[in-house]
Amino acid sequence: MASELSLIGVELLVADLDRALELFRDVLRFEVLHEGPAPHVAGRMAAVDAGSVVLTLLEPAASGDGAVLSERTPRLAQLIVGTASAEDTSDVFDRVVSAGLATESDGRSRFHVPPEAAEGALGMPVALVVTEVVEP
Repeated sequence: MASELSLIGVELLVADLDRALELFRDVLRFEVLHEGPAPHVAGRMAAVDAGSVVLTLLEPAASGDGAVLSERTPRLAQLIVGTASAEDTSDVFDRVVSAGLATESDGRSRFHVPPEAAEGALGMPVALVVTEVVEP
């Protein structure tokens, strides 16, 4: 049986978070789910409800708490794909490894293909994150 996958998120690096929020919140009227310091890298972020996906807007900083991104140019940074179970995530992981793509695992229910590994398929360096979606 094929695993169920769905696009659940997109992450954009932006030069100016306030300007990006003017577009998505004020003009397009998307709901801002969270706004504040980025949890894993130096900078600010906002998560925006864009219907069937969550749009993460990240304004990386040149210094501060968390990892400092060496490449802070505005761009598409990540595509986040959700699976229905840890078993589905494991199945996708096996297919990705069989295809010869490098991976970094965050545990049994989450892994990602680094940007440089996905660049050959996408034509641009974009990370592909695969994670189990756990319903509350």
